[in-house]
Amino acid sequence: MIYPIEVWINGSSVESSGIEVVAGTGDEVQYFDLTPFAPLFNPGHSNVIAVVVNNVWQPSWDNVAFDLSLRALPQSSSHESPRTFSTWAKRFLGNANALLSGNGDGDLLSNLSEFATGSDPTVVSSDPWPEGEVVLGESLDYPFGFKRLRGGAEITPGHYEVGNLTYLIEISPSLGELADWQTLMGTQAVSSTPVDLGEGMERVDYRLTAEVMDNGRYFVRQRTLLEQLP
Repeated sequence: MIYPIEVWINGSSVESSGIEVVAGTGDEVQYFDLTPFAPLFNPGHSNVIAVVVNNVWQPSWDNVAFDLSLRALPQSSSHESPRTFSTWAKRFLGNANALLSGNGDGDLLSNLSEFATGSDPTVVSSDPWPEGEVVLGESLDYPFGFKRLRGGAEITPGHYEVGNLTYLIEISPSLGELADWQTLMGTQAVSSTPVDLGEGMERVDYRLTAEVMDNGRYFVRQRTLLEQLP
């Protein structure tokens, strides 16, 4: 069974839905971003943060304990790539509500693509495009790579998430109306250790495995999705 917990800052209860404790034994690590509740803190003074565990499963138990730690993340510098599309759009386009599909510089890259790859939407550039090459050796190989926001999680080699942004690597045996794009599975590609490019960006390279390369012709694309926050 799963029970929510309550978080209090200096005597004020904060919204803590999404922080949950799973009944049972063992240690669990839960993370909660307190940034939206910064006004409740008193800079330069002692602050009290309390966590209330709802132990309704067995009220007679009294051995519920926890350790609480805080980590302050430094504010991004002016050179750091913005972490949200609206912040990025306001910085580069002067309009936080700019269209994701917009392409003011006419370089065929949408605003969403420019944001996801850390490029400037006011300058025509081919740099953000994914890069690939055919390597002839003992077997046909096709390494390719692209830039992405740093600090996310790689769900599978073809699925990377950072904030509300999702990067997908997809393959299809054909193009056009007959295209059947599928996200790469874990056994179909291997990814390199990301290279830090600075300014909040990184580059990662992929290689398709024999599971794909030995089964006919495939086209590869990188697709980016942005979940609109309420």
